[in-house]
Amino acid sequence: MGVPNMRGRMGPEGKGTVKRFAKYFRVSLESGSEYDIPLDKAPKYLATALTVGKSLTAKIGLSSDTTKIRRVTPTSVSLVFGFLGFSRGDGPKDAPPVPKDATRQWTNEQGVKQTGEEYQKMSARLVCLSPEFLDLRVSGPLEYRFLEAKDPESGGDVMATWGTGKAAKRLRGFLNGIGMDLETDIIPVSENVLPFIEEEGLRRAMPFTVELGNNGWPETYTKLPKEFVKEYQTKLKAILKSDAKKAAEKDE
Repeated sequence: MGVPNMRGRMGPEGKGTVKRFAKYFRVSLESGSEYDIPLDKAPKYLATALTVGKSLTAKIGLSSDTTKIRRVTPTSVSLVFGFLGFSRGDGPKDAPPVPKDATRQWTNEQGVKQTGEEYQKMSARLVCLSPEFLDLRVSGPLEYRFLEAKDPESGGDVMATWGTGKAAKRLRGFLNGIGMDLETDIIPVSENVLPFIEEEGLRRAMPFTVELGNNGWPETYTKLPKEFVKEYQTKLKAILKSDAKKAAEKDE
């Protein structure tokens, strides 16, 4: 039989719909499975997003015993998010963030899995600030596309982004969204720029718009118009403060 890999507290997940009834949410996954979950066994933002009789298409995850909704990430929608830092994965939470090695994989037209070039990646931790999904947490996969270059104005050594494809545009959109000015800001030369970017992003605490694709993953990042920044920035700073307090209490 081999050695099975248990998924811990994670249960069924996938794309589907959530419909709200008077006393419960009905989860219908594309696999055909249906689950009725009490209102108090679902994320708080879901009660705000859905009124009785309304439904939502989303990426859904249930608990292992299928009695709770762990997460509901809406699909094909634009929402306001904030940056909480980069994921440490299974590593120590107080360690500096580092990019991870990865290999490109895809399935060709014949259904055969293919392996391509190696690259590096990281994952941004994001929190939704839009009222209908306030405090929804999602991961934003990004490619680590930085190299050493010469600053065209000063002639000094700096770190620059590289590439013109979708991954490069997504990275630049993310940097622009968290408040970095790509025309004037300088990223110091380093083998790992993530600690610097994380520090700058958290210090500036800028909200931005994220377009979630049909799979629930962030597709594009866009800078928020100035007239909306203050309102959402206040929410983001409150969440950052609350998260830091919870982390400190946990360490005691």
